[in-house]
Amino acid sequence: MQETNRLKLTKGQLFWHYSVIPFLLITPVMSLYSVFEIEISHTYTGVRTTEEILTFGLPWLVPTLIFGLIQYRRLNFKKIKTKLTSKDFKSITQKAGDEMNWSFISLNSNYALAFTRFNWASWGERITIIRCENEILINSICDPDNRPSVTSWGQNRKNLNALRKRLITRA
Repeated sequence: MQETNRLKLTKGQLFWHYSVIPFLLITPVMSLYSVFEIEISHTYTGVRTTEEILTFGLPWLVPTLIFGLIQYRRLNFKKIKTKLTSKDFKSITQKAGDEMNWSFISLNSNYALAFTRFNWASWGERITIIRCENEILINSICDPDNRPSVTSWGQNRKNLNALRKRLITRA
């Protein structure tokens, strides 16, 4: 993950992370099928023209592309330039986690993996933090092991800011 600067997910987690994309593609695909029936197979029995079908179906590709890019970018780590000892990393991460009610799956001197549980603002987040020599890599996304979600209602930003605040104050 350090080399790619991207969060690595399992195939199942990737499926749920990007699950909004196939849903948004239903309308354009069905529209293109109708166009195929009109223009190629000549089996279309509806009343709409090719132009009407394309005018309705193809604009759905725009939100599909936008959500695809958003979900892709969410897997990037945020970098925080800082030099921390392994002891300070663990202590600061633990304090940020206590403040934000993170449940740690793994917490050692160079790596932390935590998640939050369901609350009224989110289905839960997955927080990954890696200590490097001159920086901290952090990623907070909607938990890919939980329900698919396209928004965390600001919870991911709050997770990032909780760690940033602790790094700035070193407490």
